[in-house]
Order: sequence, then C-alpha cells, then structure tokens
Amino acid sequence: MNVLILIAAAAGSTALSTEAGDLRHLLDKYGDEQTALAAYNAGQQNVDTWRREGKGIAFAETRHYVSRVEHLKTLYRRGYGDQLHAAG
Repeated sequence: MNVLILIAAAAGSTALSTEAGDLRHLLDKYGDEQTALAAYNAGQQNVDTWRREGKGIAFAETRHYVSRVEHLKTLYRRGYGDQLHAAG
C-alpha cells in the first residue's frame, strides 16, 4: 500500500506527506484502491454520488488517472519489488 501512496502523490502532487495522509484516509473509507484513487482525484462527493447511483467513474480524466497510477504501481513493483519487501 505504501507504494500506491507514493505513486499517487507523485503522479499529481508535490505535498507528499499531506497527500499520503489524504489517500490513506480514502483507502480506509472506501476499502479498495480504485475507488480511493478516484476519490483522491475527482473528490469524495463525486465518488459517493457515482456509487449511490450505481455508476462507475464518470470522468474520463479520473479513469485515466486511476489507470495511470495502477500502471505505475505495476512498474514499481516489477523494478523495486525486492527492495520494497525488504523495507517492510
């Protein structure tokens, strides 16, 4: 999960510690990475509305953001997996 926080924060922000805390809150609230990333990018109110209406991510920009972070997560795990597991 720490890799996801770093990648998400790096993908769209410079205030890493605040952003990581915000993303951690969203992961706890929504319970899955895709929804948390969507809320991080599009706002909790939008995501709550989409979920209530039984819809997926309505904004193309947010779908792209979630996809990009997931792709980067895969690349980081491939390239740095051994170091990530050793760190904790």
